[in-house]
Amino acid sequence: MNNSLVRAIYTDGSGNVGVCGYAAVVRFADSTTIELGGYEPDSTNLRAELLGVITALEYLRANPQPLKAPIFSDSKYAIDGLNEQWVSIWQQRSWLTIKGKPVVNRDLWERLEALRSVPATFHHLRGHTDAAGKKGRDALAQNRACFGEDTPLHNAGNQAADRAADGFRLNWATLKPDEQTDITAKAVSYVKNSLPD
Repeated sequence: MNNSLVRAIYTDGSGNVGVCGYAAVVRFADSTTIELGGYEPDSTNLRAELLGVITALEYLRANPQPLKAPIFSDSKYAIDGLNEQWVSIWQQRSWLTIKGKPVVNRDLWERLEALRSVPATFHHLRGHTDAAGKKGRDALAQNRACFGEDTPLHNAGNQAADRAADGFRLNWATLKPDEQTDITAKAVSYVKNSLPD
């Protein structure tokens, strides 16, 4: 265990067509980092994003900090849901959306609600950028997930994307060939559209 204070935690989720990886990279005041994460079969990218934040909060619960730790994610779904307290609204509606449909990913939102007492703040990072202004973080994560390329990623936000991609890649071999082809095509398109001008 690192005894240094947590400066920030960067989370990310990555994946498509069933198998998704998630990660949290904890950056300490002494500039060291640890990487946490995993994968979930039969999942979605939104679930992976929530699992990244859950991983961060579970780390903080197990390793209490004297100050609120900032958690960063490029998922507006996760960050807005936490900051705007969507769970309270859904609970008042018996876990139904404004359109009367069951809340998607309720199990994960309930886990997040159970972690609500963990001292943390939640911050959104725009997609394809991070605190250091690097472009294409998510595209690189998808590229690594699909092609296994050892693309160097340098900061904690990129490390989270990288770790999420590693979790995704763990189950690549379990996918059917047509699923691999579909993911590859989507990843190529995603990478091309995500590169800076």
